[in-house]
Amino acid sequence: MILENGRIRAEFSPRNGQLTELYDKELHKSWLREGAAAAPFRVMTESEIREPEAAFSCERQGEDSLRLRWAFEGSELSAEVSLLPEGLSFRAQLLPASGSGIRIFEYPLLGDLSDFGESGWLAHSYATGILVRDPRRHLPLLEGPERYIPYPEGFSGAAMQLLAYWEQRNGGLCFMARDGEAHQKWLNFYREGDSLIASHMYGYEDLRPGAPLAMSYPFEVHFTRGEGWEEAAELYRPFALAQTWARRGRAARRGADQKAGWLLEEVGAATFGINAGHDRTRWLDRYREDIGTRIFHVLGPDWTRKPQNFYDSLPGDLEDWTPDRFSFENLENLKRHGDPFAAFEFDFFVGLDKSNPEKLRPHLQRFPSPSFSHDAYRFSMLCPADPFTRDFHREKNLMMLRRADMDAMYYDISANNLIKVCLSEDHGHHPGGGHELTEGYREVYRDTKQALDREKGRYVALGTEMINETLLGELDFYQARAWAQPSSTLETWPLRESMRDGSARMIPLFQYVYAPLGIVRLDGWGKLVEETGSYFYYVVSRVYLWGGLYELNHEYSPMEALCGEENRGSEHYFRFDPQGYAYSPARARYLRQFAKARTGAAIPYWSYGSMARLPELRLPEAEYSWYHYNHGQQDPSYKAGGTYRAEAVLASAWLSGEGRMALFLSNATGEAQPLSLTLSNRALRLDEKNRALSLRSGFGAEEETVCDSGMLRKGEERELALTLSPYTLYMLEIYETC
Repeated sequence: MILENGRIRAEFSPRNGQLTELYDKELHKSWLREGAAAAPFRVMTESEIREPEAAFSCERQGEDSLRLRWAFEGSELSAEVSLLPEGLSFRAQLLPASGSGIRIFEYPLLGDLSDFGESGWLAHSYATGILVRDPRRHLPLLEGPERYIPYPEGFSGAAMQLLAYWEQRNGGLCFMARDGEAHQKWLNFYREGDSLIASHMYGYEDLRPGAPLAMSYPFEVHFTRGEGWEEAAELYRPFALAQTWARRGRAARRGADQKAGWLLEEVGAATFGINAGHDRTRWLDRYREDIGTRIFHVLGPDWTRKPQNFYDSLPGDLEDWTPDRFSFENLENLKRHGDPFAAFEFDFFVGLDKSNPEKLRPHLQRFPSPSFSHDAYRFSMLCPADPFTRDFHREKNLMMLRRADMDAMYYDISANNLIKVCLSEDHGHHPGGGHELTEGYREVYRDTKQALDREKGRYVALGTEMINETLLGELDFYQARAWAQPSSTLETWPLRESMRDGSARMIPLFQYVYAPLGIVRLDGWGKLVEETGSYFYYVVSRVYLWGGLYELNHEYSPMEALCGEENRGSEHYFRFDPQGYAYSPARARYLRQFAKARTGAAIPYWSYGSMARLPELRLPEAEYSWYHYNHGQQDPSYKAGGTYRAEAVLASAWLSGEGRMALFLSNATGEAQPLSLTLSNRALRLDEKNRALSLRSGFGAEEETVCDSGMLRKGEERELALTLSPYTLYMLEIYETC
């Protein structure tokens, strides 16, 4: 059984329907090893993962499509496979037998994928974007449910419906689901013994007796040129920006009542986890003085009447939340500085040992087990599709706004951390839930936001821990940690060892697709102390050059010592050890230049622009030291450290909505770095026009330096030689001339 056109040849086993050949005719390249080992399909129940024996049949539907059927144990899986101009499209439906207990099916499975050694690369939207070199050797070997990547889920899962595998400059495969309705699925790439498998899974949408498990969208495999993760992102972007979650459009075109302008234009840095209930004005004053811009503060959770902490306590019903315990000194300080702040809330969590547990218990989300994720989701959380949850969320947030008058709300372990499955039959959704739960989250946030905006009389920003694309229409910012890996924690932990040795790295995959929508990422897991090593300079550069907002984080360890004093663990919401590491003014000065750029010349790019491909650059490398102590003391990553080899000069390219382009270059080392740029309109992917070059540096200094760097004429290839000063950010702006 063969499907074939001018680009692709796909062959399926007549015995069991397994995909046995996937051949790129243009590049003369086979993407499956001979004797491909993947099963044709699998099914999952609450107790097992199975590859059932099945009676297989196939019929051709015209020249470009096959209908495949597998009958087994009273159940039937049917699939339609169709040719695309440069790939394949898969749709499938499973009719489970009564009493089979089938919750999920895994189809298609592509493997064993060909091995390209050190020139083979994987890009996945797991945790917003990872890049793994030689994945057959550097992906962890996870067994059973832990090897699967749920969507939509930004912490243990996929932030987008996208992954890619390629041999550098010699062809690749881009895998994507074209689902605009947020159905529960899994987008997997894993090792199975000595095999490398890519697969799609679908399930938990409607578990009523007799209901089919029916994909309403195609899962597609596209051939690519092997030009890196940007090529896959550019294939996905037109679909992504046409979906309902992108309906707000470019942030640059939205009015003041449709965006948090202060978040996009006026804050140069962020803090996370400063004690809300204790006076921390000494640190607030020092940060503001040294960083030199407004700062966005996501205060810690220690403000509720009944404790909200990281180890043993959560409020229950509404009466546990107020009266609040916000520090009056902190709030007055923030008001005087004009610094916006968010209240930290576990928005769907409820403590069942506090007020009214019997009232809350019927509305809890019933998570599946196994979860088919490396997160078990052992939480007591309200189901977002339950009407009770919407009202509870709105009223709780209104109470908080009336007491503290915050500018934003931050929701931890929330919609973007959780699998979209609830097995309850009493919450107004089908058992399973799937896309109904995502719609529930959207409705909860929309309802709460409308109420907050009316109450405050202006736009109130909403943010969550992590992000997935389905909630871009409701949120304004998200908090993450992975861009500081390996000197970081939480998301990407299964890849910890690969992150440490550099075989796995973070990439701005999500940002590359969605930057124009203006969702702001807080990242960096930062401290302004010398002890964290020289890697600090690299992380700050990476966060800003990728469009993020650098975050000073104080969740699991004390703040920097000022005059020998740090905040006490007894006043915190996590039991940390004293550290005694002194505040570093030099590190604050380094951060200042990026903060000033973000609130000045870089606004059209980092806040409102689109990421673009860089021209070819040969960037020098450096070895950085790192040390990580902002972590739970019982974790093996606590007080871990080492060296990390990476670029000495970081670079990114951005397009503004006004037809301008900027290349950002940051020397993250203490030594001057020579750099040669070969520029042409073709290399920059710009129209052939005459363009002026302007180089800017000295952000945050008394006087910025702006140098006219001449012209880039149409049809010309221009060599630009630079020497980048230590610890300095540069912006090379490229724009049309008459």
